[in-house]
Amino acid sequence: LLGAVQGIMLAIALLSIKRGNRAANRFLAVLVATTAFQILGAVLFSTKYIYDFPHLSRLHHPFLFLAPPLLYLYIRELTARRGSLDRKDLLHFLPFLFCALYLTPYFLRGAEYKIANLASADYAQWYFTRSWLAIAQGAIYLYFVLWRLADLSRKLGESSSRSDKAILLQARVLVGLLL
Repeated sequence: LLGAVQGIMLAIALLSIKRGNRAANRFLAVLVATTAFQILGAVLFSTKYIYDFPHLSRLHHPFLFLAPPLLYLYIRELTARRGSLDRKDLLHFLPFLFCALYLTPYFLRGAEYKIANLASADYAQWYFTRSWLAIAQGAIYLYFVLWRLADLSRKLGESSSRSDKAILLQARVLVGLLL
């Protein structure tokens, strides 16, 4: 729970920074907030508080599909400094949208249904399917992130500036921490 609170505080701090690569900071802030929200959902489930607050059940599940594209967009912004999203970049968020739409009927159900569903085979099947899709999505985005970092590393070579090398190191450390 403290990790989730810390994540929200870090996201707020990143959004308040007025200098540097503000677009990259926004992507990182949303990535950290998304992760904090996922942690909060996992804490509710593992501590069984979800039975006291059944309407929060599965609320964090669509956000699992936001983390990989946000990491990719953050690394892309760090390395390319584009500054904004294109229309085609919105395609990265389709898995999040599809998951949210798929879960909408569940979200509209009553508390009794949600409590009963937590221990059902339906929940186990959903958990397996969601996890498999999230792992597949994560692997695809990890490939693109590592490809982007390798490409940047080749381009930078030995003659690059100190700040470019620092950006590359920062991106590598972040990816390493997430692995």
